[in-house]
Amino acid sequence: MAGYYLVHYEGEGWNQLTRLLRENHTALSYKDRTHLIHNAFQLVVTGKLPLGTALDLIGYLPLESHTTHILHFFRDVIDRQTWGDQGSVSERYLRSEVLSLACDLGHGPCLWRANQSFADWLHSKGTLSLPTDLTETIYSVGAQDDHGWEALLHAYSTSHSETQKHKILTAMASSRDTSKLS
Repeated sequence: MAGYYLVHYEGEGWNQLTRLLRENHTALSYKDRTHLIHNAFQLVVTGKLPLGTALDLIGYLPLESHTTHILHFFRDVIDRQTWGDQGSVSERYLRSEVLSLACDLGHGPCLWRANQSFADWLHSKGTLSLPTDLTETIYSVGAQDDHGWEALLHAYSTSHSETQKHKILTAMASSRDTSKLS
């Protein structure tokens, strides 16, 4: 019988795969890793796997070198995410993690949207309310150039909100310009 099947590794299966990916992700081929991630998030969508399990599984991604292939399979999940301030707590959590990951992996449409949101926020002189669950991602993308990083530094120094300061500081620390971090 031919077709496409989702595999659900019940019991300790997902935990064992998560450990394997964190300890030696190349033990599985990049295609197997991609299908594993795809299966996990499809099972989350169907309610058969907790979101936390899928997010634990992708914890190894900073070690991944085949991100283009992974983004290809992950694109449908990324493209379904909105950039507004709506949804249930679990939908917002998923959106936050997925869009943060997509931007970290260099997904063009995600970076474009985050940059546009950051530019709108800058143009409003910080009065525009960004989606709470996406603020840190938007700031992190904005912090990648000198103008954005300086604007965040100013926002940090004038903010009275500890929550806001934490998001700004985390975003500034994500700068790829290591001279700014010393």
